[in-house]
Order: sequence, then structure tokens, then C-alpha cells
Amino acid sequence: MQSNLTASVDSLPTLAGNPKTTRGRRRLPAPAFVLLVGLATYVTVGAILLVPDRGDDFRRFYLSSATWAHGGNPYDVMVDKTGNLNHPLLLPLFWLYTIGSERAGFLAWSITSLLLAAACIPSISRTARLGTVDVAALILASTGSYLGFEYGQVTFVLMAIFTAAWCADRHGNVVTSAALLGVLSVLKPFYGLFAFYFLWRRSWRAFTVFSAVFLAGMFAGWALVGTSGFVEWLSQLQQVEWRWHLYNASAWGVGDRLFTVQPFFAAAHWTPLVVSQTYALVLSSVILVGVAVVLFRGATKSDVDHSYALVGLAGVLSSPLGWLYYLPPLAGPIIVTLGRAPSRWLWVVGTLGVCPYLFLVGRDYGRLGTLFVGQWAFAVVGGLFLLVAMSPRRPSANEG
Repeated sequence: MQSNLTASVDSLPTLAGNPKTTRGRRRLPAPAFVLLVGLATYVTVGAILLVPDRGDDFRRFYLSSATWAHGGNPYDVMVDKTGNLNHPLLLPLFWLYTIGSERAGFLAWSITSLLLAAACIPSISRTARLGTVDVAALILASTGSYLGFEYGQVTFVLMAIFTAAWCADRHGNVVTSAALLGVLSVLKPFYGLFAFYFLWRRSWRAFTVFSAVFLAGMFAGWALVGTSGFVEWLSQLQQVEWRWHLYNASAWGVGDRLFTVQPFFAAAHWTPLVVSQTYALVLSSVILVGVAVVLFRGATKSDVDHSYALVGLAGVLSSPLGWLYYLPPLAGPIIVTLGRAPSRWLWVVGTLGVCPYLFLVGRDYGRLGTLFVGQWAFAVVGGLFLLVAMSPRRPSANEG
């Protein structure tokens, strides 16, 4: 989705004449801009104020943080048989939103998320040389943003930290970037791929700082909840059974949707092609090997934008739970990279990225639907991953 806007801008000379600029920054063609602004409005207003089941994940965060504040085990709290899967380090942050009612807390959390997104947009706009409002419409119109707002997820906390890390590395502050990415790897382990990225770059100091921050974060989490709470958190992570979910963009989700039985209804119902755990494991493994090969061949030491986009997307594809709402945090480097020489395939991937999820949920899909519609989230993230890998490289350190 992020790349769809960039494609529109850079392809404009061939699609709609010369692009308009504002203060040297490119602008969207009017039809795309109006459409994205409309979708962005729907996403923010609908997800925060109108959707009946809004705040589903925030409810878990709220109750577990309140339990922790009163001396209980936050990971014993269950809502619809699911607990809070976030790292203990986030409990003090969520606790701030438990002072009032749950509804008031969700509204305050949503406003915080909007402010964090707003704080990131100017840096992305300046680096991409794209209008500020255009970048905002692009990011907020995505289905990933919709899901982040609707569920009350930590999407925009991750976005703020990742954007700061990316900008720091662009300006030569690699150690600062490593520290911030170390924090992210504590909160969401798939960011741990950046440790290998620093090793590959032979940035030994950055790798050391990354590792130290990761270990410190884990220790701090243990200190916050104690041994029993920390073990319970790890146990809940291991018991996750919904990799087949419609919003899971990872390689593991592809195999599970096509070759395993869905134990309960969530968002949509799938019909496996054949029931076989072996087939599921083999297919997921083949995709993961493909991701590793593309990542190894596509990463570059000189182009920070390209590498951050590629490594970040590879992390989402490799994580067992690579939810679509983990895509907006990667917006900055994706927009910059794909805006250089946008492929025409960007229109296809971008359209999928802003596809209102209401068109897809609440349905019972047969084998054909499972084969195609069921892989929607994977197609979005995987498509962006391949487009980034094929994009031209440019030195980006100390730019913008």
C-alpha cells in the first residue's frame, strides 16, 4: 500500500502528465489522492469509533496491565481464551491507560497511536520527497493501519521506534539505530533479523549494542513480572494456534491455510486443499528458504533504505505470526525505495494493500478461495518484498 502511493507519484509522467509539486515534493494524482484520503478517513474514524468489536486486543492489554498493577500475574488473564502476548516491558505503558474506564483507555490509546503516526510522517515525507498529506493518506489508508487501530494494537509504537532507527542509520548514527532496533527485537522478536544485518555489515559495535539492549530488555521484562509471569508469557507464545488466520502474512500462514484444518472460526473459514501437516511444513520451509535467498542476494551495505525495507519485510514473512498490522511500521524505507523506479506491479500490490478487509471477512471459502483469497496478506507483504528486492540501489547514508 505504501508503495502504491509512491508508484502513483513516480509513474505520473506516463499516467497523467507532469506531476505537481509542493515545495519541491511530489504529489499524488488527484484521483488517487481523493481515494486514499477517503480510505484513510474511513480507517481512522471507522476503526476507532464505529466498528462494533473495536479494541479487542486492547481489552487484553488493559486487563492484564491492571492485574499486574495490583500484584497479579498479567498472563493469567484470558479474553476469549486468549491472553496478552506482548512482552512484559509494555505493561507499564499500558498501565497508563487503565486509570479510567476501558473505553476511555482505548480512545486515549487510539489518540496516542495517531500522534505517533503523525510524528513519523514528516521524516518520511522529507526523505521520500513526497507531500506530507500524501504520505499520511498512504499510510492511514492501508488495511494494516485499519487493523492496528481497530484492535488497539502496538502498530504505531513500533512505527515510531523503527522510523527513528531508520533515520538514525541514514544519518550515520548506527549505534543509536542498533539500540532502537534492540528494543524492537525485545518487543517483537522478528526484528532480531537486524542483528544478522549488522553482523553482515561488519558493524561490530552496533551488533554489540543491539545484543546488550536485547538482553537488558529481557532481564527488565523478567524483573517486572517475576519468573512465573515470564514463564507463563513464553508458554502462551508457544501455544498460539492461529497461524492460519486471514491477517497472518507469514510463510507459516500459507502452509497452514492450505494444508491444515482450521479448529475454530476467526475472520473467515478455510477449506484445506489436503490435510497434511507434512505438506504444510514443506511448503512453509520452501517459502522461508526463498525469503532467505532473496534477502541474502538483495541486501546491500551502502543503501540503508533498501536494506531496512528488505530486512523488515523478511522479518514479517518469517515470523510465525507476521500480522498485516506489522506492515505500517516499515512504511518509511518502503516508500523511499519503491519510489525510485516503481514497477507497474506496484499498482497491483498497492491495491491489495488498501483493500477494505470487510470484502474478505465473514465468509466460508472453498478450496479455490483458500488458494487465492486466503493468501491475500501474504501477497501484500510478499509482493512488496519482491519489489523492494528488485528495486535499484542507491547510497542513502547521510541523506535527507
